[in-house]
Amino acid sequence: MKKSKNGLNDDNQYLELLASIKDYVVTAQWVEFMVLVQTTDYAGNVVAAQIDQLEIPEIVSTLAGINNIMIICENPDNAETVFKAFQKLSQNKI
Repeated sequence: MKKSKNGLNDDNQYLELLASIKDYVVTAQWVEFMVLVQTTDYAGNVVAAQIDQLEIPEIVSTLAGINNIMIICENPDNAETVFKAFQKLSQNKI
């Protein structure tokens, strides 16, 4: 994933997202132009908010629940990129 399109490139926000993915993401699945993420209880909204704050170019939007996130991408290639990043960042537990 590229850094945010908002020009901020806030390393602290990026590091917070990395820590959250490692701590809270349980599984992820790539489906066409989406990535479906399961988190531990009550972490879905937290992780989705962190993703949204970074304005990652490959991600159009997120929709979160208590323990899940739907990441919507513009196309399957972007979804694959996001999925692979989640795999790598979660230390391949996905």
